[in-house]
Amino acid sequence: MKKRHLLFVALAFVSALVLAGGQKFDSASQVLDAFASELLSAYGGDEVIDNYSGSGEKFAMGDVNHDKAIDVTDAVLIIDQILEKNPENFDASLADVNGDGDIDVTDVVTVIDVILGKVTLSRNADSEGTVCGVLSMPQYVNLDVGETVCVPLALSNTTAYTAFQMDVVVPEGISLKSVALTERVTENHQVTFRKLSDGSYRIICWSLENDAIEGVSGDLIQLNLENNSQEAASVISVDDIRFVTTEAVRHQMSPISAFAQPTGIAQISIIPSQTSTKVFDLQGRRVNGMKGLYIMKDKKYIAK
Repeated sequence: MKKRHLLFVALAFVSALVLAGGQKFDSASQVLDAFASELLSAYGGDEVIDNYSGSGEKFAMGDVNHDKAIDVTDAVLIIDQILEKNPENFDASLADVNGDGDIDVTDVVTVIDVILGKVTLSRNADSEGTVCGVLSMPQYVNLDVGETVCVPLALSNTTAYTAFQMDVVVPEGISLKSVALTERVTENHQVTFRKLSDGSYRIICWSLENDAIEGVSGDLIQLNLENNSQEAASVISVDDIRFVTTEAVRHQMSPISAFAQPTGIAQISIIPSQTSTKVFDLQGRRVNGMKGLYIMKDKKYIAK
């Protein structure tokens, strides 16, 4: 049990003793009933749980900036905390709104539900659900030095998801330049990413309306990776994949990876389709009037 939880229990017990001292009780069970009542008042149930701050004031769970309101500012500040931006005027003890000991995209979804009036806050440490989806990516990615490649991540799901976060781990010399959403994601969804202190890139996507991601299969996002200096074959992985259902239940998916390899072809040249250069196909036949992309003498050529 976390220290904050123990504090709630201790305060409730002391309150019960004080209550017991001021009133007459016929049995020990009545004292225990008073204790239980105080405990439920301080922790649990369907009520918004107050957090005691150092200033002597109480703030509701989710009110991370202490402005006495739970609104989109709190959701954005929680997102900034997930991305390790270390936001100012942020009370981390109020950000874990579902009480599972972790601040993640699930708390963002719950706060948005509160803003929309869909739920009142209650703390439930059992926020993990049965995974009903699989994220996948291509097994191989060709990425030469100086080039940028688009890597799609596809989602197959049997339940409605509204938000997700994941960490993209790339080798030194490769960087994540941008992240694009596909048509499966609604216009109310937003996506952002940031490079973390360990060198990985954390991506988080959410909807201000907690809209469901559309469809049950197909590409979800596209990673635009740039190879700045990595000449050797390497592995690109996506770890700590968390999807959140429209009921604010987190599903932890299995990590995925792709083998990134340079082709060894440094440049692309454009040549006319009627070229004097002799070109042969894989069967050894001469190619005349060629068009398209060809590899000759370890170089890429586009014939027009």
